[in-house]
Amino acid sequence: ATAGESNVATDTILPTENQTPTQKQRDLHPPTIDAISKGLLMRAQNLPKMHFRIFEDDENIEPWEVTLTCGKVAQQSVEEWQREEQLTLEEHEDEMQVVAGRVMAVLTRLEELEEDLLKRCNKMSEEVIFDFGVLPKELQILQTGSEDAVKQMRDAAAAIDAACLFDEQLRYNRAKSLLAMLLHEIEGPGLRRNGVVFPCMDVDFLSEEIFDALLGGASDVSGVEKSVEDNVEKSVENFETTVEE
Repeated sequence: ATAGESNVATDTILPTENQTPTQKQRDLHPPTIDAISKGLLMRAQNLPKMHFRIFEDDENIEPWEVTLTCGKVAQQSVEEWQREEQLTLEEHEDEMQVVAGRVMAVLTRLEELEEDLLKRCNKMSEEVIFDFGVLPKELQILQTGSEDAVKQMRDAAAAIDAACLFDEQLRYNRAKSLLAMLLHEIEGPGLRRNGVVFPCMDVDFLSEEIFDALLGGASDVSGVEKSVEDNVEKSVENFETTVEE
């Protein structure tokens, strides 16, 4: 697939374990990855009133503003997907809700997920980390000792934003990594533990090598599991309310 294009087309239909050949399920990963990638681009563009980050020295940005921004991106992305694929609310509302919920869950937790992603790539070679959507410069900045932690975080953010503005493949790779971490270690275990099954819960969009390198070790994001589960459920509810209106 070329940069920004999903490895599986959005109209690809995959059978699930309990379905007959005539009852098939749409692959929800491609539109979700594309939407997260779009969010990374919009964050890099630093658009007015579209806040994705809050640094410790930010006094004029509230958490609800970040949540609102992420909700807008999720809703706009799902609406675009609906138009492109000619989906109908009657037949595809559940799928649209799942995509919106996952996009919202990733974008509202970018800080935690990206911090963990960088830790996992810390000991990898510079030639490899691009496949995970990580820049060598990001790691170099964070590895350099600094008494000004906020400046260090701002410099690292500026580095990835500058690259995301023009490198579509980097955004796409990073979006895949972030979604994989959410599904494999946060959403999947939490929902299965409660006996809840959503479509496309498995991470089947990474190569075996990348899967093992990214998800083979212990996670540092487990502490935010409950919050992200709540984000998924609330995002689904909010999207359903918006659709009804």
